[in-house]
Amino acid sequence: MASRVWDGGAEAWEEGRFAGRADRVLGQLLASHGDHETLALVTHHDFAGALIRAALQWPGTGQGPNFRLAHLSTSLLEVHADGRASTVHWLNRVDHLPPTLFMP
Repeated sequence: MASRVWDGGAEAWEEGRFAGRADRVLGQLLASHGDHETLALVTHHDFAGALIRAALQWPGTGQGPNFRLAHLSTSLLEVHADGRASTVHWLNRVDHLPPTLFMP
């Protein structure tokens, strides 16, 4: 993944492709990092939501259950090497932001 260069463009919102990419990225992360490694990932909130849904093994973003992530929020999940999320510590945490930067 590190060898791929972002060209500055945005992908079209096509549910199947978006969810499929989240599944592929989750698989690549799991294959690249062991069960006991800590990994920080910085990404756009839409893709973060798709990635969290993939880790929770929920259906694509067009189906319930639903949740929203604010810009600049943080989320913490523990994910086993087999791809199952074992613990959701928090989603959509924004208490690190001053009120002037909070954008729901």
